[in-house]
Amino acid sequence: MRQFSNHFYILLVIFTLISCVVENTPDFDPTVQKDMSLEVAKEVEIFYSDSAKLKAKIDGRVMRRSVDRANPYDEFDEGVVVHFYNEEGVADSHLFSDYAIRYDNKNMVIARDPSGVVLTNTEGDSLISTELLWLNEENKITTDKFVYIRTADRKIWGQGFESNMDFTKGKIRAVEGELEVEDFNDSED
Repeated sequence: MRQFSNHFYILLVIFTLISCVVENTPDFDPTVQKDMSLEVAKEVEIFYSDSAKLKAKIDGRVMRRSVDRANPYDEFDEGVVVHFYNEEGVADSHLFSDYAIRYDNKNMVIARDPSGVVLTNTEGDSLISTELLWLNEENKITTDKFVYIRTADRKIWGQGFESNMDFTKGKIRAVEGELEVEDFNDSED
């Protein structure tokens, strides 16, 4: 009986040692620390509303969200489309960009694209710039970068731009362009 109990204790020790072995699998590596302040989501839609009215919708392939309490942000580094809605709930302007970052604390979105961030409206007008800022609280889109605007009858470019969200009222700070000017007659005194 004594020999049986010795074998039992030896087997118990062996099984205990075997069960404590941690395998290094691709899913688990105890030496790697994960960044728990970053969340990743794919094929995302974010809706913005004010007083129960839809104001904007952001569509992105991949969104990386920093949950850092001091500076939370959402980053779209694989492309983003933003649809802006009027009071009737109709999408009246659209922004397309290869990259965008939304800062929660600042309530703003910065869109950047070396080949051009594009903003269009329902009139067929388009604006192209390497960077646009969407300032949600101020209800405007702005940039201090070079801009190019194409309408049905005009091509305008310049440095710096500011517009309302639906891209119907805007101004270029340092404007240049090709404009048709109607003939005007000298008035006689």
